[in-house]
Amino acid sequence: MIEFRGAYFNKSTDESKSVLVQFDGVLLHVWHLADPFCRLLTSDVFSLKPSIVSGKRCIKLPNGGKIETDDTNALVLLDANCRSLMGANYNRLLSQRNILFFACGFIVLAGAYFLFNLMFHF
Repeated sequence: MIEFRGAYFNKSTDESKSVLVQFDGVLLHVWHLADPFCRLLTSDVFSLKPSIVSGKRCIKLPNGGKIETDDTNALVLLDANCRSLMGANYNRLLSQRNILFFACGFIVLAGAYFLFNLMFHF
């Protein structure tokens, strides 16, 4: 599990919240560190971006919010995990595409064989 601290910025306000971020290999969990300790959000969709204003790295979230952090080691690990997950998904999609092409080719050949038999065998 990858775990680090950062500042969460909501899309609607410029106010930041101190958060604990955990990545379990699939989901990104964002916990509010103030009292009461609670989960702000959980997401499997996010992207890593450099922050233009502060020079820190940030994580863009699907709700429009972002998390900024100085923990470059954690973000390097997070980036590596995300790339490996993307590669696994790409390889799975590639094999599914190959199976689909094989099935379509088989259907075309079977159809051609059937038509050939119809045309030349009265």
